[in-house]
Amino acid sequence: MIYIVKRKHHPVFIHEIKPHPNIIDKSRHNGVDRQIFKHFDKLADGLVIPRLHAVSLMGTTFATYTLENATSLVMPQQNISSNKDII
Repeated sequence: MIYIVKRKHHPVFIHEIKPHPNIIDKSRHNGVDRQIFKHFDKLADGLVIPRLHAVSLMGTTFATYTLENATSLVMPQQNISSNKDII
């Protein structure tokens, strides 16, 4: 479930909630990253604030992301590795 919080029709925050089974399957963690990055890609052009923050909640685990408007840099950077030690 994705919530995009807007002010005056402009995105200011993204909040994603995933059910508990997503924690068990480590491959789904990468899917969450890809989903957040897709939303950032869609929203980046119309961004009017300096940075857009996102939080992804998976049960008791959460991840935070930031899109810098000036540079279009997303932190943390997308993890495309299949190495489980890096994920």
